[in-house]
Amino acid sequence: MVITKCESGATKFCHGPKSFFKVPVKKHTALPKLVQILVEFIWAIFKSHSRLLNNIDAIHVIGFGYYMLPIVYFGRKRGLPVIRELVTTGDVGKKKSIGASLTRSLNNLSSAFIAISPKIKNDFQKTSSGGSKVCVLRPNPVDTQKFIPSSNRMRNAAIDYINDLCPGTNLGHGDIIVGMLGRIRKSKGQDLLVDAIAKLPENYKLLIVGPAFEGDGFIRTLRDRVVSNDVAHRVTIIDELWSDPSVFYNALDVFAFSSFDEGLGNVLLEALCCGIPIACFEDVGGNDWLIKNGVNGYLSKHSVIEFAGAIEKASVLTIANSQVMKYKKMFSPEEIDMVLLSLLKNSQGSNIYKKSYDGANLLS
Repeated sequence: MVITKCESGATKFCHGPKSFFKVPVKKHTALPKLVQILVEFIWAIFKSHSRLLNNIDAIHVIGFGYYMLPIVYFGRKRGLPVIRELVTTGDVGKKKSIGASLTRSLNNLSSAFIAISPKIKNDFQKTSSGGSKVCVLRPNPVDTQKFIPSSNRMRNAAIDYINDLCPGTNLGHGDIIVGMLGRIRKSKGQDLLVDAIAKLPENYKLLIVGPAFEGDGFIRTLRDRVVSNDVAHRVTIIDELWSDPSVFYNALDVFAFSSFDEGLGNVLLEALCCGIPIACFEDVGGNDWLIKNGVNGYLSKHSVIEFAGAIEKASVLTIANSQVMKYKKMFSPEEIDMVLLSLLKNSQGSNIYKKSYDGANLLS
């Protein structure tokens, strides 16, 4: 949850939270859910009745936490507009659970909505809240100063850096380097990606980077899949979070987005701004919206053979400079944040900033 405070009589907009909340207790499987909810509710009610909401213009809610509902409720009682950002399919509140019920209540209280992908927006508009309230499409912003196309020199330097960082890594300057960046878990499909790489020629090398959940056995399953496919000499797994992933992108020829459960993959936006062709599955998150076959990558059905084919075709594709410049403009914080700024300023009136990404021509 982000709160934007009044400053000099006007709304001061800034990247990142102006104020942020420290949740009073950590999520823990040993703690009963009802106790977790109760503790967060009490904490949020106390905060809402103190100075938390003083001199506040609007509330911008990102994601979902139990503590959000009381704060939003008391904010609305004070007449504050609430901008709700829908970043996952769970934020729509379609499931039958305590969390989904509270999510629907939060959506009912909110004034206007931002959806980060067409799929999330369409799902939301089918709900009772979505049918009557403003919902604009706005992808997450990208640091377009950091994520830029790499030169051959930058690519080779990145490859050398990764080889030095991970002894035993066998990335060559002449190899076709395929990468996947994201949390290592079953829903991200890295095991299918390993299977796909095994179908491709020996000069296709795979780099998987991302943290794994503590205690999740999938990382072991993934390493076993590498061994069973006999591609240990072609696959590097770095199970940690990189503070600067731009080095990762610099080394790649193809970004293989193997996830099959997404709201909108931010890594896709970053890769596109870097001019890297994409191979990904159709009907997942914003993939169909972002990727056009032969322009900036290839979509694949949920098949190892087809995914391998999409990777191979993407490896010989060059994204036009005009396309990269379009992504840099469309996904820049300055461009995207105008939508949020307008909603924050005008959500109680009719003067909503009309620009949205609903009709954006991303692909031509």
